[in-house]
Amino acid sequence: MEELNYLKLVSPVVAYIVNGLYDTTDKKFKKIQVDLGFSFSEYLKNYHNKYSLIKTLLYRDKPVLLNKHYVAANLKLDDENISGISIIRRFTLSKRNIVSGTAGSGKSILLKKIFLDLVEGDYYVIPVLVELRLVNQEYDNNLLKYIEYQINFKGNSFNSDQLEYGLQKGKFFLLFDGYDEIDRDTQPNIQSQIFRISEKFPETTIVVSSRPDEQFKSWTEFYEYRVQPLNQSQTIELLKMVDYDQEVRRSFIDRIDNAFFKKHRDFLSNPLLLTMMLLTYEQMAEIPSKIYIFYEQAFDTLFHKHDAYKAQYKRKSYSKLAIDDFKKVFSAFCLATYVERKMSFTESEAIEYLSRAKKLVNIEANQIEIFNDLVQSVCILQLDGHKYIFSHRSFQEYFTSYYLSKGTASNYLKILNKFSIHAFVDDVIPLLFEINRELLEQKWILPKLIELNKRIKDCHNFVEKYNLFYSNAYTSKSLFVPAPVPDSLEQVLNSSFLYLTLSLYRDQVREKERLGYAHIKATKLLEPVELDLHNENAPMEIIISEIILRKDIDNLSTIFKTAYSSCFLRLNSLEKTLSDKYKLRNDSLTQLLDF
Repeated sequence: MEELNYLKLVSPVVAYIVNGLYDTTDKKFKKIQVDLGFSFSEYLKNYHNKYSLIKTLLYRDKPVLLNKHYVAANLKLDDENISGISIIRRFTLSKRNIVSGTAGSGKSILLKKIFLDLVEGDYYVIPVLVELRLVNQEYDNNLLKYIEYQINFKGNSFNSDQLEYGLQKGKFFLLFDGYDEIDRDTQPNIQSQIFRISEKFPETTIVVSSRPDEQFKSWTEFYEYRVQPLNQSQTIELLKMVDYDQEVRRSFIDRIDNAFFKKHRDFLSNPLLLTMMLLTYEQMAEIPSKIYIFYEQAFDTLFHKHDAYKAQYKRKSYSKLAIDDFKKVFSAFCLATYVERKMSFTESEAIEYLSRAKKLVNIEANQIEIFNDLVQSVCILQLDGHKYIFSHRSFQEYFTSYYLSKGTASNYLKILNKFSIHAFVDDVIPLLFEINRELLEQKWILPKLIELNKRIKDCHNFVEKYNLFYSNAYTSKSLFVPAPVPDSLEQVLNSSFLYLTLSLYRDQVREKERLGYAHIKATKLLEPVELDLHNENAPMEIIISEIILRKDIDNLSTIFKTAYSSCFLRLNSLEKTLSDKYKLRNDSLTQLLDF
């Protein structure tokens, strides 16, 4: 846009304040008017230039224009969805506003964008953006004194009387950024000041940004607008704005189809985590195959990288734990809560879990301080109603896997058998497979394969084999009607294990699937119109699912036996593959040591 005439922008506000406070016949009137116009115009010029540029994790070496890298997220007030594009008008009507959102959701960027729009639009107010973490002892922790300093940074022409009169008349638009970034011992003072400003200057619009906090329920005059996750089109729009390696960016955007966005919605819909995912994509080239690295980087971002790019500020750590020790305690906390399927907990429950967690990893720290870090510093736990939840549920799964990957658990068979029950609904074991595949194979998969294949071999017929995994409805001579639902705990464990091995070793067992397809094609047990048997890359489970839906009992038994016989063959083949793999490795190591 063309160069702004800041003096012209502030003239209506200057005239309003000066005419209201001073006698127009006073000899000093003109000088006061000129001085105040200078103060306002220099202030707006300075801060407009400052907030026009941003630095992010992607732009660490040079600033970029905010307006060219900004996508307006939507906000929600109760059940009402509100476009972020027209939010200024809405805030002006509400007067008292809170913008809450999780780490990296774009709250600070939103307030900077509002500042720019107020300067560049026809609003006839002076925006003031206060980064609350910077209001310190130098200004007696006084918000009005800090605002006066901001506007008057080039001289002494602007004073508290002018500030208060402008606030009374609604000529200032106050943006208080980062309420959650204030130390807890300072928050009561800042809260009281915000309340006093609200009560004393009812015509002034106030916006406070923060991560979600239960105390906002007591801010009775304030409307809490919740920043909503980006939708798929907003995510792609933001990526297209990114000044980044064109090949990497285009490749990444091409990946974001409906299925990919749905799978990674929690991260792709968060501007900060989207940035991290792009960085991870650049490094790994194939996010789904190495997703655990993204989780680790995302956590590192929440721990310190996000705030490291905010000038003059480092978020307070209550526990003072280094990141590696913090990860150990948090991973044990995730394990303890996951074992008991606790996805939400009260504060006292969370602290009790942390007490148990620090004993598991033998780290000395105060569990209350660790809890404060999880909620206030890292913000990986957040209040939802009366209980705390993970800001991203997948972090619980990842850090449970992270704990197990260290090899310190005493009974992997028992633990992973229990965890495998949830294999259909979460990713703990697949993540562990990615993080430490050899540990999982040697301590659980291979022992379980040996045990299960032995039992399959000892079975006298197909029905007995099948009943190791599922219950059958009935058998009559050659007729077998399946009921693919496990009844006993043993069947649940075995069917879950079968599902996991078919999923984790899809590539290794593909040849066995092809054999199964070839047999079904040759016998023409299913017509191509009912199932695309030409797609040899589809999993055998698709055939099984199709079989279950068929009503042709005559062919059902034969088809089902064919499909599951293929599954049993794959289990046997996988045991041989893994046994040979580790025998070869052990033989090589023995030869190396003998040499």
